[in-house]
Amino acid sequence: MSMSFYSVKGIITVAGLLALALAGLLIIDSATIIYSLIWGPFPSIVERGAPTAYRNLYVHVPVSIASYVVLTASALAALAYLASRRKLFYRTADSTIKAGVPLALAAFLTGSVWASESWGSFWTHGILGRSASSS
Repeated sequence: MSMSFYSVKGIITVAGLLALALAGLLIIDSATIIYSLIWGPFPSIVERGAPTAYRNLYVHVPVSIASYVVLTASALAALAYLASRRKLFYRTADSTIKAGVPLALAAFLTGSVWASESWGSFWTHGILGRSASSS
């Protein structure tokens, strides 16, 4: 009897639901990024604190949330693999980490752009930079 990743005797497994949820998040994030790039024009010269920093909300926040969700799913799948040694959890952890790291990198880069527009530099060693990095 072979186990399928998505169903066991017609019943959707947790890994299948997780894969569908992650696919949905990626579709929503992609649609948000496309929307913000097409209908949210970015001016070439922006004063500090200008609305472009607020347009970044449409990109930075969904990508950050998606990276947290995907990396949390990866950590849970890795813990489940360590507890049970089932290949299903290993494959789930492997695939979600491959999706989570690029999302986390995108969140870091868009956060740096946001900081540059809001505070005047990509990274500060003042209280704002330290408090943002600890959250």
